[in-house]
This record gives sequence, structure tokens and C-alpha cells, in this order.
Amino acid sequence: MACVPRRRLTIARTFCFSAVSALLLVAACGETKDEPGTNGFADPIPGEGSDIDSGIGSGGGQDTDSGDSKAGLCGVLPTCEAQGAGEPSSADCDMNGVWISTQRTQSIALGGAILQSEHMYFLWEVEQHGEDFLVTRGLRCGYRNVDQGSSLPTHVTVSEPAFWNGNTTHMSDTCRGGTFRSDGAGSCDFSLDRSTYVRGASPGFFNDMANALLPTVEQPAACGDEPGWEDWDEDGEPGVTLVVVGVASITMHVAQRGWTEATGSTDADSPHFAVPLDWDFEQQIIATTPRDMTIPPTENFATANVDDHQQAFHRLGDSELAVLDGLDDLGQCELVREWAPILIPELEK
Repeated sequence: MACVPRRRLTIARTFCFSAVSALLLVAACGETKDEPGTNGFADPIPGEGSDIDSGIGSGGGQDTDSGDSKAGLCGVLPTCEAQGAGEPSSADCDMNGVWISTQRTQSIALGGAILQSEHMYFLWEVEQHGEDFLVTRGLRCGYRNVDQGSSLPTHVTVSEPAFWNGNTTHMSDTCRGGTFRSDGAGSCDFSLDRSTYVRGASPGFFNDMANALLPTVEQPAACGDEPGWEDWDEDGEPGVTLVVVGVASITMHVAQRGWTEATGSTDADSPHFAVPLDWDFEQQIIATTPRDMTIPPTENFATANVDDHQQAFHRLGDSELAVLDGLDDLGQCELVREWAPILIPELEK
């Protein structure tokens, strides 16, 4: 098992939240921080086809020529030039390979009456040179919210699988970097660079958290012209649609933005480990159904327990890679969502 340091994370701070449903736990305005570099690897190559041979299929290239803002793909997902077979500085601290990952965060609202966790799923192809590793292909495979025993039980649903597919086709962890090094005492120090994600809005613009507020209903995206909201779940509504069911039922169409980074220590030579996660999040309610619905403000907070906020990784073996081989991005992500609760069960709680 991984060794997770018991340190107090900055996520225990109070977040600054925008107006959201009292039944929804997500909506935070966070600090601004420059994006990290790629740790000495080749720079991202926006708009160019990837030369990476993943070994698990073509990855299903996406059509980026559509100018339909409702369809939502404004811009091109990043690609990174492979550097060849990785050679880590320590054989016991090696990220080379294909990994699935689960990211878990937990928040409270209304003085603890609402307690929910969010689970995000990833597929990474990683190469490591020295102490630096690079995600040469990184799929974001969607997320789900889980009620954690709230005294006001709350359930959040999205359009499935349309919303999950929208996460895969609009966002990417490709070109994300980090370090993995031996501590000289039988463990590995892991650090994952901060990465910003956006849902339901133009990622190329709003990924920069210093770039304006999230869009309003009057700001639909025009590809190649003006950034704005995009209909990721293709339901004819702006942004992405959340149906919140609790003491009342609320349908919201939102844009979301956040960042995550991770730092921790693991056992040496471990194909499965977890590290503490730091994060922040904000949400813009673009519209509601019905349109004249009033959403009361609330405050939400990250829970203080370090175990509530983690990212776990599981290296896939030859048998799993053989199953993934030949599938496109969406097919591979479907399997990731199926496998993650089985291969990384500790973050499904």
C-alpha cells in the first residue's frame, strides 16, 4: 500500500463561493496561479497530430473543424512529442507505462447538512526521463457526484454518456508533467503539476484562470472568434446540465472551472499508490430550467480530512492493455469508468 503523508493541506481553508443552489455543493472562486511548465520535455504542439505510438490503439482523433458553438469543440486539444523510451533516475520510482487514475474530493455545505464527494476518472500514457515525467496522452473520462450521508440527501445527475463524452472530447491531461524521485530511504517522492480544467465553456480561453469570469447566457462561443459557453452534453442548453434532487428538484445549466495538483510520498516500486490532492473550483450558473428559477446563495467548504482529497494511480498490465487496444478515446474511457471502481476501490468510498 502507498504511504500517504499525514500533512495538513491548503484545501482545509475556507473557499470563496459564488451563488449556487443550496442543494449543490460545488461552486468556488479560487486563487490564480501560473501554469507550470513541462519539466524540460518538448513544448505542447497545439493543432498538430500526435506522433506518439501509444501501444493501445489510435486514440480516436476528434474532428476540430466544426464552427458550431453548440457542438462545442472550439480549438484543438494539445499533443506532445514523444521523447522515446523513458529512463528514470531510479528504477524503483518509475512512472513509465499506462495508468488509470481516480481523483476524489469532498465538500460540505449548509453547516454540514450536505456532504458529497466528486470522483473524476483518467487514462494516462506516461514517459519518464530522469526525475521528470510527462503525460504524453491523457484522457479525462468524466466524473460523478456521490452523497456521503448528508442530513439533506442530495443527488446530482448529468446526461450520460453525453456529458462524459464531452469531457473526453473537450478536455485533456496531455502534456501535464511532474516529478517522481527516490527519497533515498525506500520511498518515492511524487509531485504532479497544477492543471486547470473547464467544463461547458471554451477551454482554450477559460483554462487561464486569470482570463475573465466564466460566461453568462449572453455569451455563446463562436469558434475562432469569441470565447463563451459551449453545449458539451448536446442537449440544446448552454454549458452542461446538472439535475439536483434533494428537498427540491433543480435543473441548472452551468460552466465550471477548477485546478488540481498533487504532492506526496509512495512506496518504492509500487504499481498502485495514492497521494494527497490540493484543488479549487468555481461555477457559473448560465441558466436554469425553468428560466426564471431563483437559486439562493450558499457557502461550501472542502472537508479538512486529508484522506477525503486524494488522487490514486494504478498501472495497467498487459491483459488490460490488450482489451484497450484498438478502441477510440470514448471506448477507452468507457472501460476506465468501469474499471476504476474495481482497480482503485479505496477512492470509491
